[in-house]
Amino acid sequence: MKVNETFFDGRRFLSLFKKEWMENWKKNLMRIVVLFVLFLVWDLFMGYDQYKYGNRYDDYDAIWPPMFFMLMFTLYIGACLSASYMTEGMINKTGKLSVMMLPATPFEKFITRWLIFTVGFLVVLPATFVLADWIRFTVYSSLYPEINQMALFPLDDILAHGSWTDEDLNFFPLILTSSWALQSFFVLGSTLWQKNSFLKTAVAIFCIVIVMLLIGYWSTELFIPSRFYIDVPDKYEHVSEETQMDIVAVFFSVIALFNTVLAYFRYKEMEIINRW
Repeated sequence: MKVNETFFDGRRFLSLFKKEWMENWKKNLMRIVVLFVLFLVWDLFMGYDQYKYGNRYDDYDAIWPPMFFMLMFTLYIGACLSASYMTEGMINKTGKLSVMMLPATPFEKFITRWLIFTVGFLVVLPATFVLADWIRFTVYSSLYPEINQMALFPLDDILAHGSWTDEDLNFFPLILTSSWALQSFFVLGSTLWQKNSFLKTAVAIFCIVIVMLLIGYWSTELFIPSRFYIDVPDKYEHVSEETQMDIVAVFFSVIALFNTVLAYFRYKEMEIINRW
């Protein structure tokens, strides 16, 4: 199949997507199984730890808080780890040459991998979480039938409000965009370092954050008096918390888009020359 000058061709993209999935389905399936086992072991362990003393709460299941913690931990750390695998097939010259010879444009190659390792992770995450939760509920509802508060984790409430409590604010967009922004740094890092991408990107982010904090601290000490305070205008004091969260979510989205676009151009350059 000859590649024409078209930036994106739907039929060619679908063929490439199918090829990428079929060639790596065993590896991707293993990662899905590992994620499911992680959720299942955590749910069963925490369920035993919570239910053996009865339920401590009257209005919700005692295991929901540790389950929510694991869900958020996996959303952030797992998303970053998944993104770091984007260029794993280009570690050596043979793999890079194989990718270069694919009859597709650099954008089609990049978007295919981006969909598999970022969007694909967001699809797999709730599916494995819900499946593990069903097993947890089935096992412990038969072992502890006297616990009336035992129930499935309210994932629909998390998607609607970011919490299972009766909150007026919706934290889910903020959670989703912040994880997307963090993940985008690892998408960019995978195009800079193909070997040990996750570790190198994490170290780089840590060093950058430390440097920025030190610069901010020293700048404050040098240029701002110790008794200086900022008088916020009255018009800003009335900005609602919902509006503030929307602004922060937009900020995270801009960071994610910027890093993703930058990663694409770096990926495009990788096929010609690798400077790192």
